[in-house]
Amino acid sequence: MQVINVPNTGHLTCPCGSWKNHWVKFNPNKLAAMLQLDCSAVGCAGKFEHGGHVRKAGDMTVYIVPLCAACNSAENIGPYYIYDHVSRVPADPRATCDPR
Repeated sequence: MQVINVPNTGHLTCPCGSWKNHWVKFNPNKLAAMLQLDCSAVGCAGKFEHGGHVRKAGDMTVYIVPLCAACNSAENIGPYYIYDHVSRVPADPRATCDPR
């Protein structure tokens, strides 16, 4: 699946403590989330360090996916592919960890 990083999200916070924790906590496949060690970008050998804010081309919904520091970087502005099996978790805390 092709995604792009959502710019200017470094200041956003989540009651889960981190976006990585958010992805693990709200992933519908709990076992896969607990075992996820690698970046979800196709061809990347990096380790899962960050919950990155991404969106699919043509879709304005923002999701969290497991990314390494390089793939989650603000300098990574072009589209790239993530593995299809990786769950995308909604990034809106009001819909997940901070319902009002």
